[in-house]
Amino acid sequence: MKALKKKQFRILLPALALALLATACGGGDDKDSTGGDNGSTGDNGSSGEDDAVGDHLVAAMYGGDTRDYNVEFWFKPFEEETGISTELISAPGEFLSGISAQNQAGNIVWDYSAQQIGSDVATMHKEGFLSEMPAELLEKMKDKVPGTLPYAIPSQASATRILCNQKIADKCPTNAAELFDLENFPGPRSFSSFQPFTLIVLALEAEGIAKDEMLPADEGILNDQLDIAFAALEDFRPGIKAFYSSSNEAFQQYNQGEIAMGGLWENAVKTLVEENSDNVDLAYTWQDAVIEPQYEIVYKGGPNEAGAWKFFEWLYDNPEQIAKYASAAPAATRMGEAFEMMDPAATEWLAPPPGTPEGDKTFTVDALGIFGYDAIVDRIDEFWQNYTTS
Repeated sequence: MKALKKKQFRILLPALALALLATACGGGDDKDSTGGDNGSTGDNGSSGEDDAVGDHLVAAMYGGDTRDYNVEFWFKPFEEETGISTELISAPGEFLSGISAQNQAGNIVWDYSAQQIGSDVATMHKEGFLSEMPAELLEKMKDKVPGTLPYAIPSQASATRILCNQKIADKCPTNAAELFDLENFPGPRSFSSFQPFTLIVLALEAEGIAKDEMLPADEGILNDQLDIAFAALEDFRPGIKAFYSSSNEAFQQYNQGEIAMGGLWENAVKTLVEENSDNVDLAYTWQDAVIEPQYEIVYKGGPNEAGAWKFFEWLYDNPEQIAKYASAAPAATRMGEAFEMMDPAATEWLAPPPGTPEGDKTFTVDALGIFGYDAIVDRIDEFWQNYTTS
């Protein structure tokens, strides 16, 4: 996730809401704009479970190559098999504000989205913007994808791995406890400037908190564990030389020999290894890696709620289509069966799913649970702002 700033979407002006709706109603690549007759239209209290399935869907998604792969491996095969067409709306950075505007205007034009960050999904759920899947489908999805909730399916994830430049470090850490041991594993560290959960989780792992007890959706326990993490992070702060806000900044830090070790995104680790710089010889591990999932969601009151859930049921009944998309993107699908079908050249560097040997070494952040508590979010935000600027 890229920020812990609260989303002040409740104060959107009516004009902005209408502008966003106008954008959302624009045509996709080769589909007409969605109209009222293209799918079942329920009121905002509908779950979509009993609605008739319409013959058209509107998906608010990312653009670029991701969009192309969605069309090739998901939407075209789905339409060929079911007759249900899909119109894509590119809305990067506008998912939360867009669905908020549509709810304010009383006109939901999107059916679903994929690859949604946890903080946005938590806010959408809290505001009542999300549909809940039919009970039978929910039980089916829980078996297919660990961590599935009534309103969100973990679709893919990014991971931050512990890494170490063996040309700079005298001794490389192999887990969080060693990474936090400044005395026995000396050397300047660097981490992302906008992912507080990475260091919070690493701190708790270093302090010996069991992964199955870490950061539960319980406000009291969360506060207690934040006390532990923040104290450990204060002791750890002298070892952090720099924070980076992009992969390029991290590459520069390592390539110039400024940083000995730290945490870095899995694809960035891959790039550093492949660049084969004279100043870099990386050691890296999945042990204690921090994974932040993204989610697939259906919007409550959309034109074709039932059709959207039908699409996701079809998708997870066809894991080979998920594997094709994930291999091309590449993306770390959270469905173990699909992950095993992926091109090995792609999976080597991607966040491993739960239930795999490498996946069991990692910790997945439950952002949906954590972001349910405003006071917790405020506390993390305040600490992080001070921590990264001190």
